[in-house]
Amino acid sequence: MKNHVLTILFIFSFQTFVSAQSEWALQISVEETVTLGDARSSFDFLSLTQLAANSGMRSGFHYTKNDHLAAELTLGVVGTSKPNSWFTKIVPVELVGHYNILPYLASDSPFKFNLDLGVGTALVRARSATYNSSGRFSFSEHLSAGASLDVPLNDRCKLSFGFRNTYFIDDYIDATLVDGTSNDQLLRFFTSARVNLGQNAKTKTMIADAEKKAAKLNAELALARANANVLAQQSRSTIETLEKSVESLKEELGGVKNEPLKEYILQSVHFDINQSTIRTADIPELMTLFNVLSNNDDLKAVIIGHTDDLGPEDFNEKLSIERALTVKTWLVNKGIAENRLEAKGESNSYPVIPNSEADARAVNRRTEIRLK
Repeated sequence: MKNHVLTILFIFSFQTFVSAQSEWALQISVEETVTLGDARSSFDFLSLTQLAANSGMRSGFHYTKNDHLAAELTLGVVGTSKPNSWFTKIVPVELVGHYNILPYLASDSPFKFNLDLGVGTALVRARSATYNSSGRFSFSEHLSAGASLDVPLNDRCKLSFGFRNTYFIDDYIDATLVDGTSNDQLLRFFTSARVNLGQNAKTKTMIADAEKKAAKLNAELALARANANVLAQQSRSTIETLEKSVESLKEELGGVKNEPLKEYILQSVHFDINQSTIRTADIPELMTLFNVLSNNDDLKAVIIGHTDDLGPEDFNEKLSIERALTVKTWLVNKGIAENRLEAKGESNSYPVIPNSEADARAVNRRTEIRLK
């Protein structure tokens, strides 16, 4: 019988510790015991001697799997006695499982109320005038059942308070053998302290969440960098194209300085619907015009504003001249002499392409620059 219980204890312990994946803690407990046998132990709260004789201590490891399940494996020394009658010393090795039922009652509680069930074996030396006078030790397997309350002090430390009734397979725990009676029991009241060996479950969850957020941010950053590189390449291409256009226009204008009557027409700036404000996207085109005028002092420019065919005629006439004046003002502010610039409005009289669709109208909302 004893060999079978020891085998079960070993297998249960091995499976629990091998499959451990969550949280480990060091544990130490102090306890007081009352023998429930044929000869009851003495338990006098006012007697320090009796309190010491019926006290015990255990130490070992505590493993928490999740909010419901936990287990502990401990080695201890327990004493129980009756003055001038008998004395027993017990050295138990125990594996106890805990099942927390509090989440069913209050899911957000920081406490744990556990139902405890355990198995173990103990090296026992029970002595009395009539039993085991030589003081030999014997092994006795046992089961235990009880309840406990876990109280967290902080993220790394917890206290546990509870009781556990231990059922031995033998009848000599109280150093008294009585035929025909039940096996002996120990009722044990304990207080234990646990200190986590590593990161607790809450910290692990916070770290895992932070790692997920970091991975997401890294992915977004990589995408933003890729988009920025594409935009930078497009900008470089646009700048190179504009620079080539400027050089080509300079060469062309260089050969016609003595032919002031010949005109060069640029479709330079476009506008949003009903607007005369220069868009950021058109600044490069205006810079091209500014560079040409700056490098060719004898050139003059006629700036002609146009609209699409939407809106009343008087509104379009006013809007077209406003667009021309906006471009003229921009060039004057950059340093081009005002007497070299003329602003005119042509309303919607001269569309580049028929105003049949929205895209076509967008092309016609423009200023036309005539250099001469």
